[in-house]
Amino acid sequence: SNGSITATGAERDMPGLMHIDNGAIGVFQNYGNISLHLGVEANKYGFYQGLHTQYGITGNISYYLSPHLSFTAYGTYYFGAPPIMNGGLPVTPGIVGYYQRSTFGGYMNYRINDRSGILVGGQAVQQTGTNKYQFEPVVTPYFKVGKVVIGLPVGQILNGIVREQADRRRSSKHRQVPPPKR
Repeated sequence: SNGSITATGAERDMPGLMHIDNGAIGVFQNYGNISLHLGVEANKYGFYQGLHTQYGITGNISYYLSPHLSFTAYGTYYFGAPPIMNGGLPVTPGIVGYYQRSTFGGYMNYRINDRSGILVGGQAVQQTGTNKYQFEPVVTPYFKVGKVVIGLPVGQILNGIVREQADRRRSSKHRQVPPPKR
């Protein structure tokens, strides 16, 4: 009565770009104020001149302090190297954007009422094609319309803008032409 086992499957077809199949199996369990999920998943990417299968493990644990406040820690780790095309070439940027990446983090969920709330925390996201991780803040206000929850990842959007501006400033300093000699 306090747990379940689930299996899911999905497929996405993007004509001219790729086809993605996804399957996952998970175990959910509640222990009073603690909720736990552990699972495995497989993603298969089929694209022009390539086929790649990715396997991963995932989990999260949540602690409900009150009906309006909870804390969650989560992680997903994918095994193996990023996909490559025939001949050892890296996949195109259009394809790599759909490729799942390892992510670890946590957040606080403050439910303002039955229809709205905010997530605040942080996560480390693996950079595509490397073993390096980059920190991203999590600040996501959300609201519920019927059974659908809609959230806006303000923290990640602002983080992207700030990083882009910092990169532009760094690159412009390196490109400055020295003054002419007299």
